[in-house]
Amino acid sequence: MKKKTILLYSAIGLSILNVQMIGQAQSLTRSTVNEKTKPITSFGKNHKVGGLIQTFIIQSQATQSQSTSQNGSLGSSGLTAKKTVLGATNLPSLWNPLNPTSANYGKTTPVLNQEDLNICWDYAGVDAIDTSAMKQLGTTEDLLPAYYDYLSASNAFSNKSNPLAVMNTDGTSRKLGDGNTIDYVPEMSVIGYNPMLPNNSFSQDMTMAQDVPINNSLFNSLKLSNYHVNDTYILPGLTTNQFPTTNAAIMTRINQIKQLVYQYGSAQFGVQAEYTLDYSENPTTAVYSHLAANKDFTSYTPYSAKMNSDLATTYNNQTYINQDHEMEIVGYDDNYSANNFSKKPGMNGAFIVKNSWGTDWGNGGYFYLSYADIFLAASDIYADGVINNNGETIYSSTNTSPNAVGTYYDFGYAQGSTSNSNIFSNTYNSQSTSGSQIEILNSISTDIEEAGAKVKLLYKVGAVTNSTKLSDFQTLGTYTFTDPGYQTIPFNAITLPRNSQYSIAFEVTNLTNYQTFPIPYESVQTSSSGQYPVIQAKNSWMDIDNEWVNASVNQGTNLFIDGQTSMSNVDLSTYHPIYRLYNSRNREHLYTADLNEATTLPKLSRDWKYEGITWQAPQSSSLPIYRIYNPKSGEHLYTKDTNEVRVLVGSGWKNEGIAFYSAGNLAIYRLYNPNAGVGSHFMTSSLSEKNALVKSGWTDEGIAWFGM
Repeated sequence: MKKKTILLYSAIGLSILNVQMIGQAQSLTRSTVNEKTKPITSFGKNHKVGGLIQTFIIQSQATQSQSTSQNGSLGSSGLTAKKTVLGATNLPSLWNPLNPTSANYGKTTPVLNQEDLNICWDYAGVDAIDTSAMKQLGTTEDLLPAYYDYLSASNAFSNKSNPLAVMNTDGTSRKLGDGNTIDYVPEMSVIGYNPMLPNNSFSQDMTMAQDVPINNSLFNSLKLSNYHVNDTYILPGLTTNQFPTTNAAIMTRINQIKQLVYQYGSAQFGVQAEYTLDYSENPTTAVYSHLAANKDFTSYTPYSAKMNSDLATTYNNQTYINQDHEMEIVGYDDNYSANNFSKKPGMNGAFIVKNSWGTDWGNGGYFYLSYADIFLAASDIYADGVINNNGETIYSSTNTSPNAVGTYYDFGYAQGSTSNSNIFSNTYNSQSTSGSQIEILNSISTDIEEAGAKVKLLYKVGAVTNSTKLSDFQTLGTYTFTDPGYQTIPFNAITLPRNSQYSIAFEVTNLTNYQTFPIPYESVQTSSSGQYPVIQAKNSWMDIDNEWVNASVNQGTNLFIDGQTSMSNVDLSTYHPIYRLYNSRNREHLYTADLNEATTLPKLSRDWKYEGITWQAPQSSSLPIYRIYNPKSGEHLYTKDTNEVRVLVGSGWKNEGIAFYSAGNLAIYRLYNPNAGVGSHFMTSSLSEKNALVKSGWTDEGIAWFGM
């Protein structure tokens, strides 16, 4: 067979000068292997190999070990623990949807047929979501594979270009029917591009003649499915020098794959189809695939095949096993006999693999793959965490999957990082809410490529700037990526200020444990550049060795850090008004929840002027606002900072207790004017009033608390 060509995506990353500016962070590209287009013949029918574009980072990679306890855990500030990954000893020895004696017998989705299309990645990725939903949610839907084919093709639409297209490995834009990466389908769902359902114009099984440009209005009319991928879990593929050398070592990785299949319903992986499935018309002469005596279609490619020049690719002193076809692992059998394989693997056990070549291929579309098969070691293994769509809003600075872009910043001690922790942040603008409606930030998602990475989730009101400090952020929780992947991390809900900037971030707290630590980014592209996807500069920042860098503006890169929000209605009967008064003599503003105080003061002195209701405050919340009084000057000060209360009381101020509480969607701003005397601090819920005072010389101290 013809040897594969290694091509690199264009690296639009850091110049040498910029590398020095941000603490030796390097820019990587993923190496990619072109998809096969040659049809193969197996059991009497022609099929496209699939179109999987293999990807890997050109760096040494340590063998990853999957957790046997938890997929991740939130810190003390978190609410929800992630699902537990069962240890191998707790798994059943048989988990085979084709075997009547298995507990999951018959729990399958229909076998699809990609016909003559080169989009195995699309069929396997979409059906994996459906299969995973069946296991995790107990429901299934007929999903449309063609959706992601159109979503990522530059010629998808007959009446306009597609800004979401991706690039092929030869530097051209991807066209309908071209290959794509194994991560594309599930991770596009993570950032909000969820599966669609078939209709009269699009069936599940399509042919090349049907895979043609359409009017984008037809594409936009597709009906959304009920599924959303919120987590991807990855068991990274190994280079040949990392392959296990004993049966016990092989079973360590096999048990990790079994855990993913059992818990999440399926796992996606890549093979070289000409090896795994062969291309001989006579299965009795096939080299690696085999029709066993019991009529099972089996396959086993031994580790020794890594010596074949058309299977292995060496780059940067690392050797990788090429893959061109994506499929799903849907079950396993620990006791499946080694005698069922053409070449005896020396150990029992097989995975049940689902293909996308229709039911007239293999065992109704399935086959058995030996535990000792080389591709189970060489391929990235992906599993999907699936939830129901819940009408959430996803804030994202990127519009494609990390592998489809293929560009990464690299940190870690090999790149000279001097700090054990760096911060990566995106700033977004919240929605305009009104009345009793509030927008709640529930979770943050990001892509981490290293197992064991520990992150701290951060949040702040307002945008990140060059002068932002770590203390400006609120810690939402901590999380450990025991499995790499694009994962969504929940925490105690945060109410966002309406129509205001807010920033979410994650701080990696154990960077120096890693020789390399890749952080994916998407390069800013214009429609005239000829590069895809088209995306504008957003507001991504990196704090590298204690120095903030505006990645979007200075580097032309947007980071993969997303926020998920939902809308909620507040019971306004639990809120009460906050009244504002002004003292014309000492120029102080008074804020009170006490109607009697608000009405009595103007009667006691003409100096006090009632200015009405300025916001609504909750009757109770977890964030009290304190009022302190200076008996010498007559000034009142309002603060949520207990340390500020303690310091001022120590210098002669009087603590008058809790004045009211903070909660809601309305930002309350605090301003300071040292020349104003007694009224040097001022609070307002009016953005225009705040801006006018800033123009006249007041200092904006930011959002102090919230109301309705």
